[in-house]
Amino acid sequence: RDPQAVQPHMRKCFEAIKTLEMKEVGKDGKKVLEAVGINSTDKEYVPLSSPTLCGGPVETWLLGIEANMVSTLTSLLFKCYGEMKKTKREKWIKDWAGMLSLAAGQVAWTVECTKALHSMSEGHKSAMRQARKKQTSLLNKLCDMVRGNLGKLDRNKVVNILTVEVHSREVNILTVE
Repeated sequence: RDPQAVQPHMRKCFEAIKTLEMKEVGKDGKKVLEAVGINSTDKEYVPLSSPTLCGGPVETWLLGIEANMVSTLTSLLFKCYGEMKKTKREKWIKDWAGMLSLAAGQVAWTVECTKALHSMSEGHKSAMRQARKKQTSLLNKLCDMVRGNLGKLDRNKVVNILTVEVHSREVNILTVE
């Protein structure tokens, strides 16, 4: 009956979600709660694309929350990936939530590798080596960021991205050989 009573259990329901940001709204003369955003365990906040009414059976509105999260994060991932190419990497990492940055980085790596493999199939033997050089350049930028002055949250994001990118580089090296 009380959506706020679910808050302590959000971490068990959804990976890396600490709480829902809720606000009271009036409906038919009654006060009800709407979920308007999600707070991660790392203290990141992502606003939901549309509010979700938190009333009635908990199973029903939690399914609504889940659908809204999927829709919101899908939309934000496309935006995050688009911004990656337009913005300096340092600013981009600070502007976007960690999981979106990680996912967009993996999409970008997959696109680069796919382009390189297609180029190789067309006779450009050095395409994968060029992709590896680009990857190494990115790793150097990330290492410089880690050495710089970052807050705790941004440092965690950069370290996580760096770890994934190092694994990606290893795949590139194995592919070249």
